[in-house]
Amino acid sequence: MENVGCNDYLFWMSHTGQITVDALAGILDNLPKQGLTEVHLHPGLVGGTQDEEHIALTDAGIGELFHDLGLYPTSFAAEFHEAGGRAS
Repeated sequence: MENVGCNDYLFWMSHTGQITVDALAGILDNLPKQGLTEVHLHPGLVGGTQDEEHIALTDAGIGELFHDLGLYPTSFAAEFHEAGGRAS
C-alpha cells in the first residue's frame, strides 16, 4: 500500500477519561523521544467538561512540559493527509 499513514507508537490506557495532571505529566515524560506517538485521551468522557482529563489537558504546566520535552500536539490530518503520507 502506498501513502498509508500510521503512528509509530500508541499509548492507550484502561482508565481513559480519568487521567490526572500528574499522570499525564508522567506519561509525556516517558514517551519515546523520536517518531510519532498517539496518546488516547477522552476528555469529557467522565463527568463532562471539568473531568480530570479536561483539567489535565488545559493545565498550563502540561503545556510547558510539552515545550520542555520538545513535544507538540498535532492531528492525523496534519501529519498524514496534508503531508501526502507518512510524515517522519
